Amino acid sequence: MGIFARFERTSIKRTTIGLLVFAACFTQILAQNTSSLTDGELGRLADWVVQSGKQTFLNAPAAEAMGLGKFALPMHGLAFKPPGDDHVHIVLVGTSRGETDIVVTHTTLDQVGPMWLTSPTGTLKKTIYEDAKGIAVVTDGRFDADFQAQKAYLLSKIPAE
Repeated sequence: MGIFARFERTSIKRTTIGLLVFAACFTQILAQNTSSLTDGELGRLADWVVQSGKQTFLNAPAAEAMGLGKFALPMHGLAFKPPGDDHVHIVLVGTSRGETDIVVTHTTLDQVGPMWLTSPTGTLKKTIYEDAKGIAVVTDGRFDADFQAQKAYLLSKIPAE
């Protein structure tokens, strides 16, 4: 047996071991990403939206204002318009930077209103406000109570198991 044949067998064994280690790591990463979707206060909401919602996009200007990138982000979404209310309640769920992002808004039919970026834990990450003038990041907390009300409203929409 020549030196080349021994090298070839050793190389194949290393490649096989490397692929097994990679597969194990990849499986662990998938398991972590799946659990992050279901953990926390809004985890069930995120799961429900991904399973039942329609494929949509978060527009590029809103994504950029929220710090999620400069392009439209693919997401799953659900919207609710209660009778007699001029607001549409919207929840979007997607993944960017390896994290589950949840975008919540209640907007009037003329597309005016606050939007909140949160996570499955329910922690408020960023607030923006969109109106006819454009989009602005809001840092003074004036919409924080509305965010809590929207979370409660959307959680009440999850079907009983």
